[in-house]
Amino acid sequence: MAFRQDPWGAHYFGLEINGKEIAHFMECTGLKSSSQVFEIEEGGLNARTHKRPGQSRWENIVLKVATNMDMELLEWRDEFLQDAFAGRRDGAIVLYDLAGEELRRFTFKQGWPVSWEGPQLNSGGSELSMETLEIAHEGVEVSGYDTATPPPTPPEEIPEKLDIPPIPFEYDSDVITPEGLEIIAKASADMDRMQIDEIWLEGHTSTSGTFAYNSDLSQRRADAVKRQLATHNANRKVYTQSYGWKYPEASNATAGGMAANRRTDFYTTSYASRGRDATPVPDSAKYGPPWNHRDGAASQERQGL
Repeated sequence: MAFRQDPWGAHYFGLEINGKEIAHFMECTGLKSSSQVFEIEEGGLNARTHKRPGQSRWENIVLKVATNMDMELLEWRDEFLQDAFAGRRDGAIVLYDLAGEELRRFTFKQGWPVSWEGPQLNSGGSELSMETLEIAHEGVEVSGYDTATPPPTPPEEIPEKLDIPPIPFEYDSDVITPEGLEIIAKASADMDRMQIDEIWLEGHTSTSGTFAYNSDLSQRRADAVKRQLATHNANRKVYTQSYGWKYPEASNATAGGMAANRRTDFYTTSYASRGRDATPVPDSAKYGPPWNHRDGAASQERQGL
């Protein structure tokens, strides 16, 4: 009997710019491509006409969002009103189900805001005020997202951390830095050479903010590295886990230590085999060891200060 896949039900979608999600929208149109068709008539052939493909083009993406406090999209539009054409950016329209699981990704290249239309203002109306943003771009790639990868059986080998530098992140950011992109490109090439087809990523943070917030941030950091790895080798199985500030590399008592803890690490062994878990830590605990301490020369050495 053939396997049946039911269509997706209710969903919502978000806009990512340069790997960072900046808005959720209510309506998206323009995900459409078309090609010119040249008709060639052949003498004596009356039953049909030859048709040959011409140049292809993409429609502009049009997004509608309820007006809110965020000004990032308007600031992006202002760059182009001031002829700042260096502001072209890659981005993606990401489709989610109502549980927040990613279903499909529409990645566009070299996007820039063509137009913005503000809401129709009516003090007596009860509808949401809507804004419209139109984005020109140079093509869309459509990809699924593997949310159903089952947890693998923990391997029996000795836990091992790959000899790959951690991927660094700026404060309160899940955007991969240029340095991180270089590390990922080299790491992927090394893993291909060593025939490593499974990898475990750990997302980590410093102790700024609550554990719940940092758990989410560290997950976004690990997911960002997973997506970037897929651009080099989409067949490698990659598993991610967030730990917030539970497993620091250095003390968060100094700026250098906090920077060292904002990272994503690579491993070839599962989290369970290394005895790690993501159980929350009380926020009050972060002020003591091992998260914050000043234990002299040993602490200084670990922080590289």
